[in-house]
Amino acid sequence: MRLAAAAVLSLLAATAQAQAPAPATVDLNRPGALETLRASDPARYDQVSRILQVAERTSCHYMGPEIFKAAGLDVQSASCGMTLLTSLPAKRYVEFTLDATRYTAIVSMQDSMAFPLPAAHLAPLGR
Repeated sequence: MRLAAAAVLSLLAATAQAQAPAPATVDLNRPGALETLRASDPARYDQVSRILQVAERTSCHYMGPEIFKAAGLDVQSASCGMTLLTSLPAKRYVEFTLDATRYTAIVSMQDSMAFPLPAAHLAPLGR
């Protein structure tokens, strides 16, 4: 009985150690989120703004911490959604982790090679 209790306690202790706390998440699309960040932590606001600028001009194929480190930004993780939001310019979802905080945002794609084309100029399918 003692052996079983010790095994259960050690399993619970190992599980508690293995679970790291989830990072705080900041949705930068929420109204006033960037202004609040600017007022509360100007240095962090500058970093986040620079990260968003890089994300606007970087293809999802190259999105990762390395691209930000090359720009002098210490991003632990970064990714973007491959789905484009239909607007002009097109937009996409990005998320990144800076220190212990995860940020999510929608950015407009700048310097994109994509452009709208009227449907009348498209060739019919199946021919």
